[in-house]
Amino acid sequence: MFEGANQQLDYHRLLAAGPPRLEVWMRTPAVDTEFASALTAYATDLTVIGTALRPLEGFNHRGNGTLFTSAVTSHTIWFHRSFRTDRWLPIRQHSPVLENGRCFGRGDVLTEDGSLVASYAQEALLRFRNAGDPVDA
Repeated sequence: MFEGANQQLDYHRLLAAGPPRLEVWMRTPAVDTEFASALTAYATDLTVIGTALRPLEGFNHRGNGTLFTSAVTSHTIWFHRSFRTDRWLPIRQHSPVLENGRCFGRGDVLTEDGSLVASYAQEALLRFRNAGDPVDA
C-alpha cells in the first residue's frame, strides 16, 4: 500500500516550505513489543512543531532557540491495536492551526499494509523572536 519504506530520508524536503503536512516512516531495531508504545510516543512527539512551521518560508524545526522558542504543552497518543516498531510504520501528520503563539497537530501511525495502530494530537507554545532580539547562546 505504501511506497518508499526503504528509501533514504530526504532531509531537505523536511526543511523546505510547503503545506503543514508530513509523511515519514519509522522503524526501530528489533525490540520486544512491550516497548512499542513508549517508542512510538517518543517518535510522534518530535516533528509536529516543524510540521506546523512548514508554510512559513525560512522556518523549520532547526530554528528552535534561535528564530523561535517552542514548548510542547500536551501530547496525547491513543493505541488501537498491538504492533511492532521493528517493522516499517508510516506516520502521517498535519497541523491545521498555527495561531496566537500556539500550534496544534494530529497524526496517525499505520502498519505497512495500512492498518491504523495509533493516533495522536499535540499542542505547543510557539514564540517567534523579534528582529533585533538577542539570540540565547
